[in-house]
Amino acid sequence: MRNAGQTLEIYRLDGYKFLTPVELDQVRTQERQRAEQERQAKEVALQQLEQERQRYQDLLTRLQERGINPEQLL
Repeated sequence: MRNAGQTLEIYRLDGYKFLTPVELDQVRTQERQRAEQERQAKEVALQQLEQERQRYQDLLTRLQERGINPEQLL
């Protein structure tokens, strides 16, 4: 334990300081924000994937309308 001015700091055996309730709340808030950003990034990636899938289907349809079998092009 150390007394830094008016603040009591308690350290674990490995030398890291135990977090105060305020610090724990800040860590939780940061983690929630990080998780939300990750969720949004995944949502954007899924939307882009769906747009590409639709574009691919549209191109296949256009080829087939012109009598072109895409399987024979390979």
